[in-house]
Amino acid sequence: MDVLVNTALWLTIMPVATFIHEAGHVVMTRVLHGDKGWSIHLGSGKVIFNSERLKIRTLFFWGGLARFTKTVDARWRKIMRSAGGSLANLLCIGGLLLLSLLTRMDYTVESETTDLLNRIANIFLIANIANAVIPLIPVTYRSGIFVGLDSDGLSIIRYIRGEK
Repeated sequence: MDVLVNTALWLTIMPVATFIHEAGHVVMTRVLHGDKGWSIHLGSGKVIFNSERLKIRTLFFWGGLARFTKTVDARWRKIMRSAGGSLANLLCIGGLLLLSLLTRMDYTVESETTDLLNRIANIFLIANIANAVIPLIPVTYRSGIFVGLDSDGLSIIRYIRGEK
């Protein structure tokens, strides 16, 4: 039963952490560049939901992408747009850790509710760590909807070097 619960939690929480990451790119671009023409794409595979701002694919837990209509001009804005996703996940991690410290109680009796809440918090923490760190690995993607795109980390390196 634990395996099913944990799997269901991962399949629910991972897309939320990915959405937070992509929303971080959107917020950073809106704040620094004023781009109002954005959309967030979650997952890989066939499209199962499509609106002006959000596209969800069948493997909704497998990655994400933020798209924009305007190109960013200044190098530092490009760097901040690429870093925005990981910064959003880091804010969630910090908020969760702060909440954890502020609500720390001495539970003498473990209940199923506290166990489930702890699992949710732990998975949310790990999912946000993964979404903050993995996109910073400098690679060019070779599969899925990301084919040919640079990771956030490789984009940042290329912007710093003036290659993009």
